[in-house]
Amino acid sequence: FGIRSTGKSKEHWESEFGLNQYWAKDVKEIGAKELAQRAVSELKSQGIDEIYISFDIDALDESVASATGTPEPEGLMPHECAIMIKEFTNEFNLTGADMVEIAPLVGLSKEGSQTTLEVGAAMSALMIEAMK
Repeated sequence: FGIRSTGKSKEHWESEFGLNQYWAKDVKEIGAKELAQRAVSELKSQGIDEIYISFDIDALDESVASATGTPEPEGLMPHECAIMIKEFTNEFNLTGADMVEIAPLVGLSKEGSQTTLEVGAAMSALMIEAMK
């Protein structure tokens, strides 16, 4: 969830690795809850009963996560991510999680670094809370 750019087309990655990608524009157009529910259905149909969430902070919009290696506009907002995390963790056991690409020393401003750290902490707290 949250991809905005890649070296190859969405179709390439989906056919090459047999997975579905939900780009940030999909989340904006369809909605975080709806897309998460679709993904939950897909995973359940495959017999999945536990998940691991890897959260890449650069999926977020640069206005809330500028202290990362590749800040970009038109990304996800924290509330959208929180909705998706809750949808997944209400349906599956969360066995682990990670938060990657927070880079406060590369932030363009002290405020941007602080905001990125705060948002990363909030998303991490949601995932930690969900682990049983």
